[in-house]
Amino acid sequence: MKTVQLWDKEPFNGVTLKDIYSSFPAAKENDFITVKEGNSVVEFQDLAVIRQNLGLPNDTANEAVCVAYQKGFDEQPTVVEQTPLEVAISEKLKELTAFDTSEDGSGVNNFLVQMGDNKVPAWIDALTRASYLNLIESYKKIGRTIIELPLLGQMVKLPIDIAEDTLHGINAYGGDSAVVTAKHEVAIKALTTIEEVDAYDFTVGYPDKVVVPLG
Repeated sequence: MKTVQLWDKEPFNGVTLKDIYSSFPAAKENDFITVKEGNSVVEFQDLAVIRQNLGLPNDTANEAVCVAYQKGFDEQPTVVEQTPLEVAISEKLKELTAFDTSEDGSGVNNFLVQMGDNKVPAWIDALTRASYLNLIESYKKIGRTIIELPLLGQMVKLPIDIAEDTLHGINAYGGDSAVVTAKHEVAIKALTTIEEVDAYDFTVGYPDKVVVPLG
């Protein structure tokens, strides 16, 4: 058994029919195809397995198997190289997304729970907020005035009216913040130099965080 190697310069590119015909005429049934991109093996398959995966008859000649295999490579999407500016914009957008979705207090997705002189960041996602608001409506209809909700790893009892106002306030904050994030995204995509991208500050313009007093 031997291993036949086709060396790839780029993913799914650089392997020509000439490479295939020169590499495989003497290939045996149990020989392996190894296709590499740089130092990373992206394919390592037995010719018989390739034949089966391609849906080819068992008596298909090895050369024909290789041509069909190459066709599968050729049909892969072309990798488009980004310009330095496009790379910079892409990275800035990733940073914006991380800031927008962060729940650790460093980004957008948090409100502040005031406990004495300390303000501790916390967050309740949109689906959970909707569930709590539905529960509040049910409690109000049966005359309950207190609701118990998990917050910062503990169960907290709140008057229903305060809990409802707080949840609506967080909803409004989330919606307003989403608009700001969308504006930043549009602005970043419109930048025309790497210097502008580097200098762009996407942390500005967001509404004040909701503060929930406890104790």
